[in-house]
Amino acid sequence: MKTRFCAGALSAAACALSVASPAWAGTIDIGLALNGGAITTEATGSGSATLGSTSLGGFTIVRVLAEETGTVVGNPGPEYIGLDANTLDLTSRGNTNTLDVWVTETGLTSPIPALQFVSGLTANLLAPGWTLTEMTFVDNSNAAYGTGSPLASNVFTKIGSISATTGVSVPSTFSVTEEFIVNSNKLPGSSNSTIDVTANIPEASTWAMLGLGFAGLGLLRWAKPRAKARYAV
Repeated sequence: MKTRFCAGALSAAACALSVASPAWAGTIDIGLALNGGAITTEATGSGSATLGSTSLGGFTIVRVLAEETGTVVGNPGPEYIGLDANTLDLTSRGNTNTLDVWVTETGLTSPIPALQFVSGLTANLLAPGWTLTEMTFVDNSNAAYGTGSPLASNVFTKIGSISATTGVSVPSTFSVTEEFIVNSNKLPGSSNSTIDVTANIPEASTWAMLGLGFAGLGLLRWAKPRAKARYAV
């Protein structure tokens, strides 16, 4: 009877785990800085934020759009969270300044301590002579604009894209940050670029089955000595 009860309890636990999903939710901030100076937050929102037309240091920012792509459960497939800074779009008449554009999401949570982050860095449009540096970070202190663990970095001198995968251990709450550094090198022109950061985890049902398997092994180990004792002469 006890064995049946334990097996039933394990099945119920597995069902509960199979429908559980991570609570991805965060606050997105968009910040600007000039020549590596202090960051000023220009836009904020829950799940998405947009910075419209503004000017700084000779650059005219047409738009910065940042949004969380949310949790998606594949069938089959991974669950994932994405922070998609799409897009940075700006122009310049030519100046000696370097513009820093930051997109950060704080308050992200994870049901497991290790995540695999995939960073996609892309320069969709880049004026000749300009340089564009794109970087992504995870910060375990959950700091806005935190740069604790670098994920990917690339310097673009022409249009192109790269993708990088990095495994990172995270606490229960952390932040993800994307940084764009634009240098027009005194040349007029425009730039458009994107960054995608995705954190992949196994499906909840996968973790449930693994947990059930380990629990079942423990149950068999508990029941076997009792069976021997019952039929001993």
